Amino acid sequence: MSFDLMMLPETTLHYRLILGTSNQPTFIFENGYGQDLSTWQPIIDQVEGLGTILMYDRTNIGGSMPYDSETSRQSVNRLRRLIHTLSLKPPFILVGHSYGGTLVRQFASLYPNEINGLLLIDATPESYIQRFLPVMPNTFQSIYKKQFTLECTYEDFKESIEATNVDVLYPFPLIVLSAGKKDHYSREAQLLWHELQRQTAAQSIQGSFIEVVNSRHFIQQDAPDIVIDALHRLISGDS
Repeated sequence: MSFDLMMLPETTLHYRLILGTSNQPTFIFENGYGQDLSTWQPIIDQVEGLGTILMYDRTNIGGSMPYDSETSRQSVNRLRRLIHTLSLKPPFILVGHSYGGTLVRQFASLYPNEINGLLLIDATPESYIQRFLPVMPNTFQSIYKKQFTLECTYEDFKESIEATNVDVLYPFPLIVLSAGKKDHYSREAQLLWHELQRQTAAQSIQGSFIEVVNSRHFIQQDAPDIVIDALHRLISGDS
């Protein structure tokens, strides 16, 4: 396992690379908005033996260098450059938490032949702003919109999630984990959240929706065993 810095022309990325054997899969992890590598700490010991693991901080986060606000397309392009620079070979299993789910979905839509599986951990739906945010109290909406001071603006975030291709049908297994104990959610909001997550799971002919009943947003922290089990299912090709 190594922690290192990758220098790119416009910025420098901080990453963690765990090398597996040639017959093991390669996993690529995407953090949620504003989260650094520590978001995966509760599961890192259990994933180390699963294969080659790439985790990294996007620009303006953790050990990576500052850069301008950017859209998901820019982040996906930079991830692809990081993968190529590290000489990682497909196929990949992509893992995305929250906004990181947006990024891995878009990566998978662009390069479906390079993907063997997709794990979304309480990922942000593409219709979050149009369908979900309006059911939340005004105070929640105001606080939510003010959080976008790090890697992208609220406007870039909105553009990014809405750019997700919902018409593509993934040919590989997809597992969607949906938190069932979200902070500040009414019953109506919680049910709508699960509905949107189920719609995402339907984007694969091998899609699976799992409600993680007693978990809040950070399922990898509240229910790490469920995340690890999902990774094992993707390795075996069983969604």
